[in-house]
Amino acid sequence: MRFVRGRGVVVAVLALFVALAVISPALGGPSLKKLIRKEVAKQLRNKQGPAGQPGTSFDANATLPSGQTLTGVWILTVGAGNVGTELIPFVPHLSADLDAASVHRISGPPTTVCPGPGTAAAGHFCLYERSSTISSFSGIANPATGGLGADRRGAQVGYTGPTGSAAGTWAVTP
Repeated sequence: MRFVRGRGVVVAVLALFVALAVISPALGGPSLKKLIRKEVAKQLRNKQGPAGQPGTSFDANATLPSGQTLTGVWILTVGAGNVGTELIPFVPHLSADLDAASVHRISGPPTTVCPGPGTAAAGHFCLYERSSTISSFSGIANPATGGLGADRRGAQVGYTGPTGSAAGTWAVTP
């Protein structure tokens, strides 16, 4: 009997506590949410978390920090004129243009400078061709000069041949 009566007292105290928590805000007292917020603020006062990493700016004129890799996807369609081009913008920009020896199309196994999709060795642009129904790849050009390579702001991919499409991913690391 004693055990049952003790349980009844515990239940009554809990019911009273819940009733006070519900009624207190209605009577002008602090809500449970306010009490928790106050306690958390007290515990965090004068505390500082670990230092964060500086972020990369994606401002239109920002420069990609050395050693960071920029990646993306591309798709190109050759129409009735038998020529197709795709402009790949680098935002943020590279610090310098890339010459013809630093741009690569990978349609087969990876290489040392283009070890796989999403990666490129420092100073290289890698165009990973996932699929293509176009007969001829014409190159990766610097859109500012028209010559082979890449501009610090982007690259232009070209294919020629009968109608078709090509697609894949790209990566560049300054």
